Amino acid sequence: MVLSWTKNKKGFGLVELVMAMLILSIALVGILNLMTYLVKAAQANREQIIALNLAREGIEMVRNVRDSNWLNGCPTWGGSCSHWTTAGGTATCCQWDSGINSAGDHTLALDFDATNNRYILNYTPTDFSSAGTILYQDSTTDLYVTSAYMTGGSPASEYKRLITIDFICRDADESNEQIIAAGDCGAQKKVGIQVTSAMQWNDGGSTLSLVDKLYNWK
Repeated sequence: MVLSWTKNKKGFGLVELVMAMLILSIALVGILNLMTYLVKAAQANREQIIALNLAREGIEMVRNVRDSNWLNGCPTWGGSCSHWTTAGGTATCCQWDSGINSAGDHTLALDFDATNNRYILNYTPTDFSSAGTILYQDSTTDLYVTSAYMTGGSPASEYKRLITIDFICRDADESNEQIIAAGDCGAQKKVGIQVTSAMQWNDGGSTLSLVDKLYNWK
């Protein structure tokens, strides 16, 4: 019996094995980086969607104040309408801009009173450094609220919201429309408001604003 073998069948050498492992490592690093990027992008999109909805809520709540005021209007536009700015206030004989006309103070935060299911307009905040702009996700209602009206315990969220209400003013002949960002309309007639609902999150690294004009439409 004669034993023989061929020497021309080559296997993987050390160099080839190292190169294969290097290529595989580079591919895995690329895949991991891509997955990390996708996770971060998904998180950023989620945060932006939440911020957008909170900004929309700010606009819609101010719109609701205007609309509700008309339902509580009086022919002589007298009486009291302090329920928008005072927790125990009344809601009788409201002017169309009651609660959203604070003379020279144009910045505010929204406080949600879950007990009475209504919003309170808090004119104390002047900018995002004010504690009143910080939103908390209430553990009881799962709503984003300010600390003043929390019903359950929860740490501060990363979101802050500041509402700015500027006045839309016109001359007596309905001409020369202007946006007044400080003070009131003076000799002009107030015909509406411009509402800016601004959001800030990621320690101020991310911002978003929505703007809408609401007129004295009735």
